[in-house]
Amino acid sequence: MDKRFAVAAASGTFKGVFTHGVLAAFESAQFFADAYACASSSVISSTLAAIGAARSVGVAYWQDAATMARSADQNMSLVVMHSIHRYGPLIKNALFPSPPNRIRVLVFVSAVNNDDAAAVTQGDGAGRLGKRLLINALKGDNTWAEKNLDKVCFDNQAVEFGCTLTPDNFDDVVYASTRMLHAWEQPAWVDGKPYIDASYTCMCPAYELCAMGYREVLAIGTEPGTLFTNIFRKRAIEEGMIGTAKLSIIVPDYDLKTVGVNFTSATDDGLKAAYHHGYQKGLDFLASQARG
Repeated sequence: MDKRFAVAAASGTFKGVFTHGVLAAFESAQFFADAYACASSSVISSTLAAIGAARSVGVAYWQDAATMARSADQNMSLVVMHSIHRYGPLIKNALFPSPPNRIRVLVFVSAVNNDDAAAVTQGDGAGRLGKRLLINALKGDNTWAEKNLDKVCFDNQAVEFGCTLTPDNFDDVVYASTRMLHAWEQPAWVDGKPYIDASYTCMCPAYELCAMGYREVLAIGTEPGTLFTNIFRKRAIEEGMIGTAKLSIIVPDYDLKTVGVNFTSATDDGLKAAYHHGYQKGLDFLASQARG
């Protein structure tokens, strides 16, 4: 398995359109990663990139999701399920051919590790807990997550990890990876086990790729400034040599909210602007690589 270059795509809900723009720029230059590791809202974009369809689908994916969010009164469960129903068949047909696709996809999710926490996260108390965890995140308090969650990765090649990403569980894994408790109404189960959004344990799996032996890793974030490993912001992701891996970072130059793209809502014009900003940042990265 080639481990030259891998992409770690961060969460960000609608702000993930920036990441999609970066990946589309890579595709336009015929520059592909050997692995795509993703979390939450970056999963569809990353899997589209893995099958060479990030650019052809483009910003239309995000505009469709934003339209659905407006009609569904910001019920993000319905938005994600709509996106999976629309784009899942395309992705699965190309990602799981026979013989297997050489491109590796790793989808990170937070596994709920005890019955009491499962009852809350998959039941009526999920929304209240989700709002409390957002407040805790602002304080850097990850006590609840440390006690009740485990970082899990579903891997289509299942080399280092016990959880395999398959055509049969793909839809459930994608939904589970996105399920922030405060805004997603439907519970998330994969193979009978409870899960919630990756961001509680792994918002951007950059260090994970470095540890797996990839020689160059690119982390793509959706917020300007410092990129963190999870929403509790206790550990920053930093550029440089991480063991034997060279880690680079791309983030927006400004808060995408200023052009009309927030976490659970976005305008069509804002999505276009954020997508094209990501596209240009992707081209700039490739140019810097060529000069280096």
